[in-house]
Amino acid sequence: MSPLQSPGDTVFAGENKQQGARITYYLTPAEKKTEEKEAAAAETPARAAGTGGMMPFGGGAGQARTKVQITILDSYGRFVSQLYGPEAKGINRAYWNFRETEPPTPGQPQEEQTEARGGFFGRRAMGMLVLPGKYTVKVKYEDQEVSGTFEVKPDPRLKIDLEVLKANYEKGKAAQGLSRAVMRASRQLQQTLRAIQTVREYTRTGRNPKSAEINKAADELEKKLKELTEALDPTPKKQGMADRSKGLNTQVMRAVFGIAGAGIEPVSQAAQVSYDKVKPKAEEFLNKVNAFYQKDVEDFKKILQDAGFTLFSPVAPLKIE
Repeated sequence: MSPLQSPGDTVFAGENKQQGARITYYLTPAEKKTEEKEAAAAETPARAAGTGGMMPFGGGAGQARTKVQITILDSYGRFVSQLYGPEAKGINRAYWNFRETEPPTPGQPQEEQTEARGGFFGRRAMGMLVLPGKYTVKVKYEDQEVSGTFEVKPDPRLKIDLEVLKANYEKGKAAQGLSRAVMRASRQLQQTLRAIQTVREYTRTGRNPKSAEINKAADELEKKLKELTEALDPTPKKQGMADRSKGLNTQVMRAVFGIAGAGIEPVSQAAQVSYDKVKPKAEEFLNKVNAFYQKDVEDFKKILQDAGFTLFSPVAPLKIE
């Protein structure tokens, strides 16, 4: 093999600087001494706005769930984002990627919170890029909490119109809300489908005298349910590559990405037209979903109630004969 094909040890690749707001804190996980409760937050002015889609999609270090909870607040004290930092003894460092996340919902499973917070980005770390301004970071570890402030500044290398940024942000938030509603509808429909399957399993193994009536009602409910799910994501007519562009889910995602991907430039006319076309379709679909649950599902629940449906059969006390 010639030297041109095998450069050997002459190739060097350096590590890129971690992007995001750098959050540094000192931790003593073993001892909880008051004099050692120190933390320094966001050491340097952060630069986020104006990067458009150039930011890495991940949240950097600190995304794994740990006992160190890092919360970002805006200048009014409102929740902006939350991540988790490493909890090694000594100096630790985490990076916030300048993106918003939904606040935690008490009682909601962690996997559902992760999905919901992502909105149209699908992952928790992929919310809207925040606007330039002052922010507060709070680092909490068990019963210890410290805070600091930092400032997010526009990229000085770019010519940025703050009014355009603000307009894009508001449009992006609205688009995110639309996408999140469609996502929740999809998840809700899937949960209902699983519930119907559970009912069918019960009627097959149980001895309820109204099993036939329950199955007939389940058939009708499932038919309407599948019509809704097909409108979201049509099933391919044949195996192999499938065109899902006609599905509402795909149309919404594309339109929302068009709005959210404007970056520092005004939202294009094409992106705005695409979004304006799909929004009424999404609203009509959500109205159908609401009507489905308000009438059809409630009617089905009443049939189950009248039939004395329960997942728990009567159980006699156990005793040794």
